Amino acid sequence: MGFVIVLAVSFFAWKTNAQSTPTISLTSASGNPGDTVTVTMAIANNTAGNIAAFNLDLTYDSNVLESPAATAMASLISDGKGITSNKGCTLDMDKGCETNQDCVDNWGLDPSGTCVIKTPGTYKIVVAGINQGWIHNGNIVSVSFHIKAGASAGTTNLSLSNLAATTGGAVTVPITTSNPSSTPAIITINSTQHATYTIDNFIQLASHWLQNVTVNTNGDVSGDGKVNTRDLGIMMSYWAG
Repeated sequence: MGFVIVLAVSFFAWKTNAQSTPTISLTSASGNPGDTVTVTMAIANNTAGNIAAFNLDLTYDSNVLESPAATAMASLISDGKGITSNKGCTLDMDKGCETNQDCVDNWGLDPSGTCVIKTPGTYKIVVAGINQGWIHNGNIVSVSFHIKAGASAGTTNLSLSNLAATTGGAVTVPITTSNPSSTPAIITINSTQHATYTIDNFIQLASHWLQNVTVNTNGDVSGDGKVNTRDLGIMMSYWAG
């Protein structure tokens, strides 16, 4: 009888510990070819306040998605944390790569002169801060992707791997994800007809070239708030004359 009780207590403790492991998750999203879509990253079960920093790899299909960009959400900012990623620095995507070593190591220029990740398909994200405080549960990071103009209707996967986490005292602690490759988040690409463009759209693009504008206005057909070679490429792909 005593053995059964000990076994039951041990199983309960194991189950409770497994359920309480801090977990990172992603939402799903949908959009049309040429759109910019955003997914939200959240942390749960960090109730003991163990995790003060973590890093992970976000895997995506670079034949369908491009230009990943992570942004700290309000909760993460209030915790005194920030984000670094593959690029390791701030880039002006219209004017070329910066010169610091992180950029040189992880980014390069494509034939059009735009900065691109050298290893497309894996987006490395680090969440950390100079304080030792823990990261509160909830939505913490938004990650945007551009759906390539030529993407076919269907779905594409986002998954998380290589997770690692530490306390404020730099002690390694467990962390897991609800979105490994076996249960990924999904980006749904709609089959709706893409808009076509004319000389009027091209004039707007030329008039606001390399400017930041209100999303989907003044030549910004990609929906990222910038007028650049991406918008020109989309217009040329869907030119109506």
